[in-house]
Amino acid sequence: MSTIILASAYAGMFAEVAAQARDGDHSHHSYGPPISPDQLGGTYAFLDLNNRRVSAADFEGRWTLLFFGYARCRSSCPVATPKIVKAARMLREQGVKAQAAFVDIEAPPLGIVRRASRTPVAANGHDHGDMNRIAAMRALAKTYDGQLAVLTGTRGQLANAARAFMVAREHTPPRKGEEGHSINHSSRIYFIAPDTKVAGYGYPDSDPAELAATVAKLSRKKGVG
Repeated sequence: MSTIILASAYAGMFAEVAAQARDGDHSHHSYGPPISPDQLGGTYAFLDLNNRRVSAADFEGRWTLLFFGYARCRSSCPVATPKIVKAARMLREQGVKAQAAFVDIEAPPLGIVRRASRTPVAANGHDHGDMNRIAAMRALAKTYDGQLAVLTGTRGQLANAARAFMVAREHTPPRKGEEGHSINHSSRIYFIAPDTKVAGYGYPDSDPAELAATVAKLSRKKGVG
């Protein structure tokens, strides 16, 4: 069972989501408790891979399927990312303006300020090296060839965004297939409306068609696409 929570249908969802969390294995990326979409979003900013500032205003005018993860993740991120890319593509084919966006929450090392260099760096490690992190983000963007906006930010920007979207995150020992560390984080897929407000959210267990259908329904309800 997949669960999608919308701003207009929050009441009564707690028991359903709690039961879902008990039934599934979410030891790496927990779903977390249900939250009213009205409590999410607001003032936040990111950086793109060319070090340009991206704010809520840059999401204006189209639907955005937004996911917070980290580019070197080996668990729910590789599951969620292709789904939001495909869902956004399905929406565009239906005439709904939409994009997919991935925010890497692996903050740069403390005390280091570095521009997103284009210098080729091997991305097969999983340490705290900032260049490996950047290389992994660039590789992720290249995989989807312009269909996925890959964003990150300074430590302060990521902390503010995590608060705005209530994203849980913590460094943990590496899990199978990872080296150096893992980042345990919540895994909501946020539906940001063209007015930049959060209209609802889903989870990686939803299939792309379900995500696209939900956003299309919201688009018709709001009268914007």
